[in-house]
Amino acid sequence: MNELIQKIWSTDGVLLDKNNDGIIDGVSLFINFEEDYFPPALFDVFARIGYETTALSFNFFDRNNQRFHLNWEKSERTQLEMKDSKITIYYKTEEELNHLLSTIASEGLSYREEAVVPEIESIEDIWTFAGFGNHFEASPYREMSVGYHLDHHLPIEVGKAFCELIARASLLSTQFILPWRDREKAIVKITMKEQEQLALQLVEKNHLSFQGKLSEIPEIVKTVSRAKHWSEGGNFGYWEKELKRLPFKDDLMLEFEWQDESEEEKIDAVLRRYKDQIAEARIFISKDLQKRTELAEAWKRKVHTDQVEVFSSFKTAYHWIEEVIIPQYRNEAFDKVIISAVEDNLPNGLELNIRWIQEVYPIDLLVEREWGIAHENVMFDCVPNQESTYIVYGEKDGARSELGRLHVPVKRIDYVNGKNYAYPSTTAVELLLKDGERITELIDSSRASFYEFYLKEILPAVKEQVKDYEQGQGHIVPFFDRIEIDVWMNESERKLGIDEERVSSLEALHEDLYFNTLDYFAHWGEEVEGKPFYAPGGVYPFMHLTEEDKPRAKVKVFRYSNDTLPEVVTDTLYFNASFEMDNISAMKDGVRLQHPVHSFEIKKEHPHHEVEDFLQRRPYKVVVPDESFRHEQIPVIECYLPTEEEYEASLKMTLHKPTIIIEAGHHSNEVSSTYAVMQLIDQFTSEQLKKINIVVIPLANVDGYMLLKRLMSEHPEWKHHAARFNAVGLEYSYVRFSKSVFGEGNIMPELLRKWAPDVIIDDHGIPSHEWVQPFAGYNSPPRFPVSYFLPSAKMYGICRVPQNVERQLHVDNFNAVVNVVSDEIGKTSISEMNDYWRERFKKYGNDWLPEVFLLEEAEHLNFYFDQIEADPTSYYSIGRYPNWIAADIITEAADEIVYDEVLASCVEAQMVFNSAVIEQLAQSEIVYASETERFRERPIRLVNKLTEGNA
Repeated sequence: MNELIQKIWSTDGVLLDKNNDGIIDGVSLFINFEEDYFPPALFDVFARIGYETTALSFNFFDRNNQRFHLNWEKSERTQLEMKDSKITIYYKTEEELNHLLSTIASEGLSYREEAVVPEIESIEDIWTFAGFGNHFEASPYREMSVGYHLDHHLPIEVGKAFCELIARASLLSTQFILPWRDREKAIVKITMKEQEQLALQLVEKNHLSFQGKLSEIPEIVKTVSRAKHWSEGGNFGYWEKELKRLPFKDDLMLEFEWQDESEEEKIDAVLRRYKDQIAEARIFISKDLQKRTELAEAWKRKVHTDQVEVFSSFKTAYHWIEEVIIPQYRNEAFDKVIISAVEDNLPNGLELNIRWIQEVYPIDLLVEREWGIAHENVMFDCVPNQESTYIVYGEKDGARSELGRLHVPVKRIDYVNGKNYAYPSTTAVELLLKDGERITELIDSSRASFYEFYLKEILPAVKEQVKDYEQGQGHIVPFFDRIEIDVWMNESERKLGIDEERVSSLEALHEDLYFNTLDYFAHWGEEVEGKPFYAPGGVYPFMHLTEEDKPRAKVKVFRYSNDTLPEVVTDTLYFNASFEMDNISAMKDGVRLQHPVHSFEIKKEHPHHEVEDFLQRRPYKVVVPDESFRHEQIPVIECYLPTEEEYEASLKMTLHKPTIIIEAGHHSNEVSSTYAVMQLIDQFTSEQLKKINIVVIPLANVDGYMLLKRLMSEHPEWKHHAARFNAVGLEYSYVRFSKSVFGEGNIMPELLRKWAPDVIIDDHGIPSHEWVQPFAGYNSPPRFPVSYFLPSAKMYGICRVPQNVERQLHVDNFNAVVNVVSDEIGKTSISEMNDYWRERFKKYGNDWLPEVFLLEEAEHLNFYFDQIEADPTSYYSIGRYPNWIAADIITEAADEIVYDEVLASCVEAQMVFNSAVIEQLAQSEIVYASETERFRERPIRLVNKLTEGNA
């Protein structure tokens, strides 16, 4: 008997492997009702049918060339027979028939305590994005705990309908307990009630009642059984999404205008005071070379001396070497150039002690280009107490000669924390008077003048408006919706033609306004709560280059409506005369209302052209787990071998094949990842998908990308960090696993619930060119423990490794990922690019301050070991679920923001990295707990080396 039942539940019996990947993805069985009797234990059989497969369609009660027919016949003895294409149950009594059906259903089942048990708190919970029932925590194992409390003598059509519902629910489970009928300890109870109106009612939590005339109940049960969740383009549950959707409010809270004299006017005023006394003048101003040359000639005429020099007040020494030293000594054949910079140690300054080395970056490559000296032979010294800020030496045949020296004027500016200062180079006038007296007057640059107005007038006014904040604001919800800053200034802006480097004082102001605003509120949080406010609101700095002399700005602050998601409980679903879902009755925040049932349309349009192109084609399944805060759809692409069945069970696909989730576009200004995953998807093969399931979020931060497009329309090559977070400046990963209005934060938790992946890759990026913040210490923000002042690599990786759960396995997996990715990177030109940038990073940072300019080197790329503590409340995937997630990896490409060949190289780097991990997981072995159990050992152990020819 056991062997016969085992054969039934095999590919020699009713189960199919339709796509030849070794996994059951269909059931071929016709149930033949030759007698006018519905055996209740058939429910258990249909529970087993759904359980056995990863996909199914409802074709059990119509002849359609099924492989096997199941029927039962009265007989003198009860027995099971499987012959040719028939499975026949001979039975003496109905009790024995049901007992044998239950035996067929239960043979070989296993049980694990760690499975989650979904519940039904609203009718919407029946079919969720993740399956049947609602459960907050993700798990690889899901139990269906349902009891059907129906009449013992059901009409056949009623029984058939409930069989479909049972099979659909069991399809989405990894275990259940039999029998299902009349189980008093079951979590979910299903009943039916005869009445005139067609409805499905949630009588109470976990109690569903199908209601209508007995002849009509089968049709509404079928409607529910076959309904598709709105995330797949269906209509089930979409009513609650509509009811919970909050309107967008554009509510102006504060508005400011600012205007100042031009830097030229301020300098003119100084020169007028000493007009007839000036012998020499050295002037520093934020203008490009052409404008400074024109000003020098005008000022010579005004002060009646030819001894007027005009230097840039932004990256002063770089410009000085470029414009003075290089032309003057162009014909000298130096072997080496030594740039000696004073060690910075200004009182309470945020600047690193190598700040003056940073300020000449990338001068060695400029010297190489202009003088032909290898950049390795352009060297730096950092000298304490050097009299001049810079002294430049040339060395030839071992003899050193001084080529020039420069003093760079700086002006102290308060930092936002009220404790430290920044000392940016500044607009200034240095005069030698005819009587020998030296005069130095420091002048606020236009940028500094506006910044100080912003710091001292605008930010305190905003803080005053939001000081009576509600709990959670500043952490998981913002104080304000956004600050829009429009600045018009006449500044220098040029690309250097060296790597991706550029001179852009307004880009630096953009970065200072963004990050220093964040730090202002972070410091306020430390003052009032003892912890930083990391989510004050969106900061949108729009910088406008202009020919106008006078700088000006407008600032608008928009109020945040601190609305929470309404509580919606759907307790009744009504059907029309055609048995379609028609409308619902629900309680919304305690108020009873009716709402129609609409379908959700997955758009083919998308803000990103690569994603839109895919959505037009859709070679793989597209779902929308949620929408962004600004109500933009966030599509997810699920790549697996098609089954041609109507319903599929993602969790069971992961049970039989390892699964990887790749998230792209988390920070929208890190542009290469979306291009990379879209190209990667087109390279997937059926052979690959026989081994692995691949789930891709092509653009996780749609609202951020919409802001990025606005920012890039005027400055297409800036870093635009203001667009890295969501529409209101929130790092939305902070709100994962919470009931939040920020739907972008719900995408990963939903995918974890649905797929329970083995590996997660989060594709990110770093700046492609120098990160300059003069008003924060001429470095990347002080809040960062390490420096991102210049790229450290074309591509590097980070792996989060839990230290307190499955530690050794996670460490082994980290090392395996490093080995595999390094090997694959080593086969490409990315390795050479990594070597190049590693040396650049060492020269300008790591050689001087290794703990700030951190390098953790593998053979062909940098790979960082991020130790974290496993915590059931963590918003890190592997931190929350270290018992079953094997690796949580971050990629970083130097892609903020690049185009053409440079973008292509970043895309290639992302693809090589991702492809290596995909193949690594595909080659890693699934180990089942035992031959009879369908629970596999997790976390999976990743292979340490790829099989040749498969990568």
